[in-house]
Amino acid sequence: MGDVCYYQNQYYVEASGDGIAGLSDRIQYIYLPYQGNVDIIARVNWIKNFSTEEAGVMLRETLTPGSPQVSMIVNGQRLGKLYSRATAGGATATNATKPARRRLNSWVRLSRSGNNVIAYYSRNGTIWDYVGIAQFSTSGGYYVGLVTTTSNTGKSCDYILDNVSVDGVPYRLANMPASLSVEAFPNPFGTRLSLDIATLEANQASLIMVNQLGQVVLRESLSLPGGEYSHSLNTAQLSAGVYFLRVQVGEEMTTVKVVKE
Repeated sequence: MGDVCYYQNQYYVEASGDGIAGLSDRIQYIYLPYQGNVDIIARVNWIKNFSTEEAGVMLRETLTPGSPQVSMIVNGQRLGKLYSRATAGGATATNATKPARRRLNSWVRLSRSGNNVIAYYSRNGTIWDYVGIAQFSTSGGYYVGLVTTTSNTGKSCDYILDNVSVDGVPYRLANMPASLSVEAFPNPFGTRLSLDIATLEANQASLIMVNQLGQVVLRESLSLPGGEYSHSLNTAQLSAGVYFLRVQVGEEMTTVKVVKE
């Protein structure tokens, strides 16, 4: 419920709503489809001075208002809160609350392992304070992303969120309008990985693939003509495992999670 603009790795959000608590949510959600375990981090850089505003990170099973979800937010009362809804259409629990001390430059984090999701808060993005734990038992695909709301349908609020990372890799979340799109297939892949890259204009592209330790295992540069472009990567030398392919064109960047069989 609102408008979103993405510029130089920051999300500028104007949103209203009536909050995360209750049997359903009315929120602004900027998301990425995902599977398996995840660790998502974001900094709430700035939020307008309303006592009812909330901003942070969220896992959701579906995009319906009453979906099971877990969220770690900072609000206008300088509190960090861990919310969760265990079943579709069920009540929302406030699992834990922690004084956040400030509304600006507050870092929030959710780390999922199996059915357990641990929430953290930080003032610097380096030292993390444990907030609490919640259950998130979806076994299939789900969504990870940024959430904002004012808990007041009569007011909108302005937010800036940045330093978004998923599993340690900077991410531009999926439902943002973009001038760069990348599809990688097959996924899982074998000795070669094919890419379909679409850009609005001709430009140079940087391709970097890293493993789960953040080590660069492949690097290429491409000259893109603008429009759709296909490219094939030789991946025969890579060991089986999970990798992250980052494609950057000018200020635009997108990251794709891929698996080598």
